[in-house]
Amino acid sequence: MKKLFTILLLLLCFLTCGCTSNKPKSTLDLIKEKDILTAGVKFDSKPFGFIENNEIKGLDIDIAKHIAKNILGDKNKIKFVEVTSENRIAKLINGDIDIIVATMTDTQDRRKIVDFSIPYYVSGQVILCQKNSDIKSAANLSYNNTVIVKGTTAEKTFKQFHNKSNVIKAHTYHEAFNAINNNTCMIGDEAILQGFLQNNQGYQIFNKKLSSEPYAVAIRKEDTTLKKYIDFTIEQLQNSDELDKIKNKWIK
Repeated sequence: MKKLFTILLLLLCFLTCGCTSNKPKSTLDLIKEKDILTAGVKFDSKPFGFIENNEIKGLDIDIAKHIAKNILGDKNKIKFVEVTSENRIAKLINGDIDIIVATMTDTQDRRKIVDFSIPYYVSGQVILCQKNSDIKSAANLSYNNTVIVKGTTAEKTFKQFHNKSNVIKAHTYHEAFNAINNNTCMIGDEAILQGFLQNNQGYQIFNKKLSSEPYAVAIRKEDTTLKKYIDFTIEQLQNSDELDKIKNKWIK
């Protein structure tokens, strides 16, 4: 009987060890193992993520670097992957990236698919038009075309206010901006559209915000430990006033 008990105990230990070793590694474990954080960011959304002199820059880029430093001890241990509003969630779910830091608004609908950190910036949807446009107020949109970027919250915001207008859906902010003409305006996040105004004269923004858009870092739902690291990083930036410095650096 004692011998049988010993055999059963060894078998139990073997099975337990086997189960433990086959347990899938978390995203945080994999990040530490490969010693690099892969972040999905935008390349066309100044001042949050944009290319200048062959270098990726912006507010989102700085936030992502601080997250990398907190996890891996070095802000340069990060790989940036270009994403759009349309494909960023798919790239996260597919494992192409570890996190999304790409002007992504935390919404209830998106929370059904992914999880979010605490917010690091709050923007709002506004209307951008040419200064010589026939459109003089938000009410005029009902009789004209409106451009939005696919995958953003602009479509939902637009439907709440101007569901009779013809919607033109663009894949990127640059594509949307280039579609603006005398009878066509664009709805998008104020901070991003302000970035276009920095280098483009002849355009104006209607100051009335149509929504509130809290930007947050998106992670996969199972990545609860990674979320704690990211939340802690953002809280550190807030408490040290470093977050305000980053905002003032990029938001003019």
